Amino acid sequence: MEMKNCAKCAKCGKACYRDDLVSVYVGHGWEDWCQDCCDDSAFECEHCGDMTSNGYHNRVDDCDICDDCLNNNSDYAECERCGEIHHVDNMEYSDRFGGYVCDDCRTGTSDSQSPQQEDNFHARVQALRSRNEKQNGDCMEILTMLVILAVLFSISF
Repeated sequence: MEMKNCAKCAKCGKACYRDDLVSVYVGHGWEDWCQDCCDDSAFECEHCGDMTSNGYHNRVDDCDICDDCLNNNSDYAECERCGEIHHVDNMEYSDRFGGYVCDDCRTGTSDSQSPQQEDNFHARVQALRSRNEKQNGDCMEILTMLVILAVLFSISF
């Protein structure tokens, strides 16, 4: 290997031909890594196409996305319902939640309750409250009768 065409991998220190090194984003800048280190410790961001250290890897909607693209791009948003990050193409804006809601939450296929399930839950709670109010009224009527009977019983003896 000719010395002027040779360089060291910034990750493992192995000597390589300059043309064989790959520029990898490592958070604080760029480093030249050998192909072995790239295969083991880096990924290609599916948004920007940059090779990026695995320490800055995110899996979003089955895509490999780097931190920079995730944090500095309006193409990704947090679901207001489940809190997961998704591409906005897989979300819909919800006035009810005041932000984007992922397709899974919107259609009810996520682990969290769908809006329809939540509405049914609130309807059931309201029905139980109404029933309990009626039962409370019935209980008060029975208690009043018992008090009257107790008073009448004590007067008669």
